[in-house]
Amino acid sequence: MISGESLDSTPPFPDGNRSPALRFLSLGGIGEIGMNCYILEYNGHSIMIDCGQMQPESEMLGIDLVIPDFSYLFERKDQLRGIILTHGHEDHTGALPYLLSRITAPIYGTGLTLGFVKVKLKENKMLEEARLIEIIPGEGFEIAPFRIVPYRVTHSLADSVGYVIETPAGNVVFSGDYKLETDPRPGDYFDYKTLSSYGERGVLALFADSTNVERPGTTPSESKVTDTLDRIFRKADRTLVISTFASSIHRIQNILDLASKYDRYVFLSGLNMVRNIRMAREMGYLDISEERIRDLRELEETPPERRLLLSTGSQGEPLSVMSRLALDRFKWLNLEKGDTVIISARVIPGNEKAILQLINHLSRRGTEVYYEWTEHVHSSGHAYREDMKHLIQLTRPRYLVPIHGEYRHLNAHKKLAMELGMEEESIFIQENGMVLEFNGEGARRAGDVEASRVLIDGNMVGDTGNVVLRDRHHLSRDGMLVIILAIDSHSGTIVSGPDILTRGFVFADENEDLLNRAKDLVLEVFDTFDPESREDWGVMKESVRRALKKFLKNETARFPMILPVIIEI
Repeated sequence: MISGESLDSTPPFPDGNRSPALRFLSLGGIGEIGMNCYILEYNGHSIMIDCGQMQPESEMLGIDLVIPDFSYLFERKDQLRGIILTHGHEDHTGALPYLLSRITAPIYGTGLTLGFVKVKLKENKMLEEARLIEIIPGEGFEIAPFRIVPYRVTHSLADSVGYVIETPAGNVVFSGDYKLETDPRPGDYFDYKTLSSYGERGVLALFADSTNVERPGTTPSESKVTDTLDRIFRKADRTLVISTFASSIHRIQNILDLASKYDRYVFLSGLNMVRNIRMAREMGYLDISEERIRDLRELEETPPERRLLLSTGSQGEPLSVMSRLALDRFKWLNLEKGDTVIISARVIPGNEKAILQLINHLSRRGTEVYYEWTEHVHSSGHAYREDMKHLIQLTRPRYLVPIHGEYRHLNAHKKLAMELGMEEESIFIQENGMVLEFNGEGARRAGDVEASRVLIDGNMVGDTGNVVLRDRHHLSRDGMLVIILAIDSHSGTIVSGPDILTRGFVFADENEDLLNRAKDLVLEVFDTFDPESREDWGVMKESVRRALKKFLKNETARFPMILPVIIEI
């Protein structure tokens, strides 16, 4: 968490200029990949650029997702004039239901972006109350005191945009997620013209994606992925399974086109895959005949050479279709020798072990498995170094603020800009919660606001904190031991027990002697309490816990979680 002086307490710029300043801060998305949430403020008015979630880190046991702490916005809800979205990926839109539960603000996005938002809000029973406004790339709109011009970018998700935001302090550019696609699908292109025109007029600040700054050259084209998939389709003579992200509409369209070319019926699996394809078809972003899509119940009776199963689960999620397929637990299909599996998605850092385990299980069944590390079956949607240089040269910003990346990415982005001639003082490496101010005279850091993470565990929002996570780690590492005593409430004597239950610590049948000695120790501790003292069960429980902790440490060198339970009868 970052905390510090209030925004309203910062002194004027050194030249004494007391005119309102343009303020930028992030509640997420800087120093990390995911949870993108950026705010621009001017004279009591604010807009938010994206509102994303992040997948939990490996040590966040039992956590479903992570969102920004919106406390700063909740305290200033009357100042938020609108939320503008760059595209529909979860790391840019996934936290919207949690924000909208306490704030009412219009949401602006392209048609497909709002399509994804509608699916999410409908799932959370929030769609009817939401105010969604579709924008057209290239057509500016007003959210006072800002004039906002969305410009089309190419990304792994269709209908993505960046934004030029005209403010009283100057023009700023948010790149969104982008790459400079050399062979885009018809109607999809990168709008060099708009950015170039603003570069000539003057860009105060560029807020730019840093994700792939460590990758040299230019981002490979999606057409290369299609060429690879075409080659695999051509030689596959049995069942073909492809797993990709349910939001990758361009990739899905290319796969559907290949299914038509090679006369395969398409079977959809995975809730998000089915939902997104239905939504994209209804909105005109996907084109495939109704006859090409078949019900899963027809899969088994369809000849293997005519089957294409299109599914989610590319990250090896335990209950996903792909994981069930790999263990012969998928209701509609068992893979056999000669079948082909393509994992057409990025290997997200942290998921390597699960994905490799999935590939091993698939390989044991004699299937041919293609994935990112062996074939060009995935192309990043984020700019490589040369593309990033091109964006800086196109916009010629006075200031650069690297966003969307871990600290090493931000720092490398800074060095890249300096190679192009930008001064070090003109590049700001921020952290979530840091406030950056601009006026006509310059830019400066201007204090901090609260910025932390909120953990989502099922329906519990923010109730799962460090103590709970610490206990989960404890249980996962050393297990648990429960001691149960039934005691007569009048006489204070033991009626039953002690009984000992263990989970994840030792197997009772093989450690009977150890557990019997532990029971004897509990009785010894109990006997040290006189009848009056036995009325204070809290003291007795703590004494039992401490004695067992010491005993088990000496006997096993392990530290299970010890839970004494006393039942009064």
